[in-house]
Amino acid sequence: MAERYLLNLEDPNQCWFRLPHEPTKAYTAFCVYRDLDVYTRSMAKAYRRYRNLPESNSSGPSGTWTEWSIRFRWRERAAAYDKHRDEAQLEAEAKEDEDKERLEMLNEQKLDLEDSD
Repeated sequence: MAERYLLNLEDPNQCWFRLPHEPTKAYTAFCVYRDLDVYTRSMAKAYRRYRNLPESNSSGPSGTWTEWSIRFRWRERAAAYDKHRDEAQLEAEAKEDEDKERLEMLNEQKLDLEDSD
């Protein structure tokens, strides 16, 4: 079996992007795995989706897929991607809340100015 790729999961270079020496097919397969719902993500489900097999098909991932997933640390990279996506969502929601508060404050100021006229 090939050596596992050394990976710094805290690396700001975003480890869910294609890694050095990661074959295109392996990265494409990883993207299918990464993009599955976090609660139902599995190698078998990703493999079936990649191969366009029906969900009822019981085919499991090939040996190549299993090797890629280990060597290129799919589970850890997908988890890092999930964490990044969750943080980005929380940040967007916080900004939206701030924008709403700012708009409410401006509307109140406008009403106060209209009342003083």
